Amino acid sequence: MVPPEEIFGAIPNWIAVFLVSGVAFSISGFVLYWKVARLVILGRSTNRMDRPLQRLWGLVTVVGAQSRVLQRLSFRDRAGLGHAVIFWGFISFFLSYLLFIFGDTAWSDFSETILTATGVKIFSAYLDVFAAVVLSALIWGVLRRWVAQPHRLSFDLTRHPDALVIVGAIGSLMLLTLLTEIFYVASGAAGPAGDVPIGGYLGTLLKDGGFSVGTASTLQAVTWWLHLLVILGFGIYIPFSKHMHMIAAPINVIFRNLEARGTLPPMDMEAESFGAGSAQGFSWKSLLDGYACAVCGRCTSVCPANLTGKTLSPMHIAEGIKEHLVEAGPAIISANSGGDAKEKPLFGGMLSEEAVWDCVTCGACMEECPVMVEHVDSIVEMRRNLVMEQTKMPETAQAVLVNLEQRGHPWRGTQATRTDWMEGLDVKTMAEDSEVEVLLWVGCTPALNDSNQKVARAMASLLKVAGVTFAVLGSEETCSGDPARRIGNEYLFQMLAQQNILNFNKYNVKKVLTLCPHCFNTIKNEYPQLGGDYEVLHYTEFVDELIQKGRIKPLKSVDIAMTYHDSCYLGRHNEVYEPPRRIARSIPGLKLVEMEKRRNQGFCCGAGGGHMWVEESSGQRINHARTDQFLVTEGNTLGVSCPFCLQMFEEGISSKGVQETKETKDLLEVLAQSVGVGEES
Repeated sequence: MVPPEEIFGAIPNWIAVFLVSGVAFSISGFVLYWKVARLVILGRSTNRMDRPLQRLWGLVTVVGAQSRVLQRLSFRDRAGLGHAVIFWGFISFFLSYLLFIFGDTAWSDFSETILTATGVKIFSAYLDVFAAVVLSALIWGVLRRWVAQPHRLSFDLTRHPDALVIVGAIGSLMLLTLLTEIFYVASGAAGPAGDVPIGGYLGTLLKDGGFSVGTASTLQAVTWWLHLLVILGFGIYIPFSKHMHMIAAPINVIFRNLEARGTLPPMDMEAESFGAGSAQGFSWKSLLDGYACAVCGRCTSVCPANLTGKTLSPMHIAEGIKEHLVEAGPAIISANSGGDAKEKPLFGGMLSEEAVWDCVTCGACMEECPVMVEHVDSIVEMRRNLVMEQTKMPETAQAVLVNLEQRGHPWRGTQATRTDWMEGLDVKTMAEDSEVEVLLWVGCTPALNDSNQKVARAMASLLKVAGVTFAVLGSEETCSGDPARRIGNEYLFQMLAQQNILNFNKYNVKKVLTLCPHCFNTIKNEYPQLGGDYEVLHYTEFVDELIQKGRIKPLKSVDIAMTYHDSCYLGRHNEVYEPPRRIARSIPGLKLVEMEKRRNQGFCCGAGGGHMWVEESSGQRINHARTDQFLVTEGNTLGVSCPFCLQMFEEGISSKGVQETKETKDLLEVLAQSVGVGEES
């Protein structure tokens, strides 16, 4: 796009360009600070400055390469490709503005000096074609959003008229690009910038058709300036629109959480208030999430709570926090400056307590989010405030916390002790012998629940077969604290965790082997926050290695068709996908079957976030929905590697009345049967 020389034949173009641009940039910068930056910095401090190279590499892959936008690209869903085309068009044209608008306006030879004449010719031709490609993508996007209306674009937020304004602005930029080139060529101008396929062809047609050179020159100047004014106007409008994510998303990606996804942030127990009961209770990253949110609906479209008819929508959580910040933020700033301000309640509008308690912390929303919004962290912060500041929670959640505090485990009514499952197995406790290879962390449910006790016994038998020296804490073991932390009682979590850490250190524990993915995640990823740093393995990782080394040899045929279910806290939160499948494949006679929703796209069993004990608020039970997904496969056994999943699916299969032909089993039970040490061997 070659700039015109003068305006009205009197004002040098460069003076007008930089004067208008300077005013526009000043307004845009002020609006950006006033409407966004000064509000985001109200949030709690959180350290996101570690591992700078890894953070910058994420900017290249997630933003530049659009890796997360394209991760679900398929023939049925091509939306990611359309967005990527528009994004790459934006980047391409942004570079062209620097070169052709601002650079060539200041010095006419700027672009040719930087790119050479050949480079200008190639880049101009690329922009010419890409403008048409972006226009096509925009038209397809409009038809998809407002005509085809797929599920994830059916929500109120995804159908906001603001999207049409943005589409119109981007579309006008592409159209003005083509018109400017057409009129430039029609005016008889030559040079590398005019040697473009679409604009060149249409411009030549106009010129050959007798179109006035003077008119073409005037129209080229008009469309060039309209193009610039739309760009500058777009920059001012962005902070007022959902397309603030164009600025906030790259920043959000840089400052993403680099820990395992299942890791919740610690809470300062000496703070004046606990959790998020207002905008200031969230971290600045959680507040930034709302501005980074692209309102694409991907998170809500995969949320198991939302898909089973509950209130929770992760998209509305992110947007609701932003809505609250916009409404309450100015008053908070005024109060911080000594003014009077009426505190605005957090809940209301898009945020509700029911939605906060609907969450099963499965991380499906965060797995899908293309801009690294951390929905689960924000939800848990709101739970912390409700529980620790307001003592407002479902009765079933309160009962769990009481049991944890009084009994050291979440199960009410059980008469079993932590050592009953060991009867007849000659399993030693750490108090009897701590010179062992691993500490077997049994966990509350495998120790105290009848169905899961079989899994604990199978684990002990297999370790003996493999010649692994191990011991358990026995009566010294208490809950890992996972339910307390995810329900929102951080104080109780830290109390339980520190008690376990003291016991680990007392026995000089180096390696911990867990049966439960929730315990695995908590001890591995969250105990280091409190000084407890150990090598922690889930049994699927450890047993898989023993099989590979020949220390465990599955020999007996177990003729079942197993559909394997990925536990959220083993799979999506800690990326352990292959070890359990290798264990299943090692068992003779076992046919491994997969569900449609598997691996990082797996569907929760419904027990996470304390929902093993906290009743669901409404809609279909999540474990019933997942059971339905199992029943359409060829499998007759639903394989799990999590005690919570085992219980949820036992109930799910029973509720469907198919327990005579379908069953659920932990991988350890099936493996022990094949090795010849299981209770069914």
